[in-house]
Amino acid sequence: VQYRNSVIAVEGGVSASAGQAMRWAGLAGSLGMIDGHLFAANRVHDGFALVSTQGMPDVPILYENQLAGYTNAQGYLLVPSVPAYYAGRYAVDPLTLPPDVDIPALERRMAVTRNAGMLVQLPVLKMRTATITLVDQDGKPVQAGSAVQHAPGGIHTVVGWDGVVYLTVLHPRNQLVVRAPDGAQCRAEFSEAEYAAARDLVVRCTATSASNQGPEGAPQ
Repeated sequence: VQYRNSVIAVEGGVSASAGQAMRWAGLAGSLGMIDGHLFAANRVHDGFALVSTQGMPDVPILYENQLAGYTNAQGYLLVPSVPAYYAGRYAVDPLTLPPDVDIPALERRMAVTRNAGMLVQLPVLKMRTATITLVDQDGKPVQAGSAVQHAPGGIHTVVGWDGVVYLTVLHPRNQLVVRAPDGAQCRAEFSEAEYAAARDLVVRCTATSASNQGPEGAPQ
């Protein structure tokens, strides 16, 4: 009798000869740990990869354009028996994911050494939006139509009426570089914790000179 699932293979049997019965059983599998995540799998040949979506469960993962499986409740999927020294393609299939997620990189190509494993980071982030009010050093709303670059990620948006700015992705730390229509520039910063604590967050934008800006208005 043989039984096999995604983490273990079991076999056993009974045989009789010359009036004597013999019973036997076998168990095969693998146990490993990467990124602090303990996992069980069938016997691994050659190499393996552990895909992480940084905590997002039920994400379909493709290996070489074939469905390898879905991430578990902790956002991990083990891809066993990966050929060593071959830069395989690991990718997120975005077609079945909800629209309120951000996928910084849809795919990665990585190679594993023989008899070893590797971690493949394919973050799938729940988008958290934010609406703030930008004011200048005098407490007046930043001019409507001013261009805003939101870091990290370099996402662009604009200032609306009364200094209101809508951000499509909220990060733990947020930096804004603002350029007014007349060329004046300022910089603002706020945290996710500050936004959560305030009903209507007002952020002061501090004037900067062009020499303090990096390419495309990004802070150096």
